[in-house]
Amino acid sequence: MFTNSHILPLTTSDNPIQVVQTFSQMPSSATNLYGDFNLGLHVLDSPTIVHQHRMDLLSELQQHYPSVNQIHWLSQVHGNLVHHATQPHACPISADAHITDRPNVALAIMTADCVPIMLADGAGNLGAIHAGWQGLAKSIIAETINYMNRQGAYQAPTRVYQAWIGACIAQANYEVDDNVKTQVLASLARLSITVDDALSQSLFTPTTHGHYLANLAKVAELQLQACGVQQIYQSGLDSYSDPRFYSYRQQSQQKSVATGRMATLIFCTN
Repeated sequence: MFTNSHILPLTTSDNPIQVVQTFSQMPSSATNLYGDFNLGLHVLDSPTIVHQHRMDLLSELQQHYPSVNQIHWLSQVHGNLVHHATQPHACPISADAHITDRPNVALAIMTADCVPIMLADGAGNLGAIHAGWQGLAKSIIAETINYMNRQGAYQAPTRVYQAWIGACIAQANYEVDDNVKTQVLASLARLSITVDDALSQSLFTPTTHGHYLANLAKVAELQLQACGVQQIYQSGLDSYSDPRFYSYRQQSQQKSVATGRMATLIFCTN
């Protein structure tokens, strides 16, 4: 179905809520920094090329999901602001999550190791979250779900949330320091999540003194559960080791001066 496409579906074809992951042919030389499908405008790639890729992505989506007529993009800043996408904007909004109840709009989150989280609340609202360690530490997930809970006629307890976590860096490849560990664990405490020594060590496995292998996808899952989300689908896709995906950490270790961005998108086909 998706031959010669840059789209990898993360949901079944019969699901009215669709989540898809983009992928790219990775850079093959020092002069080819961005691969063949970079979607990030902020990484110093040619804006003309990036806009063409974004138009190509919309065209590819429409071949398989004809009802989609717009992709909503953000200017992501590693914060915790949430934007309500109600109408097209000439310039991207600075935020790290957006929600919509418009059926023909796909919400996009760009990543190159951070955790992309797609949400549906059963009341017609969709959400998309960019959650690196900073976003997780700043409670971007709780901010987004609280925002979604205030939308529409349904009250929060009646909603049945689903969440999908797209390609992100796996724990085995993501080393962080004490500062990151402290801030992320504090975000769990604010959500009344009890973090004993066993959980702490599973989320942040010690390596050398003061450094740890961090499981960002699991932290995101715990925060989602604390916010009432019980149906959580982990893609298990590792942006670092899978050559289809952009990885800022891997390309930085290879002394690349730039890294492209892939996208995870959510939309409704009804």
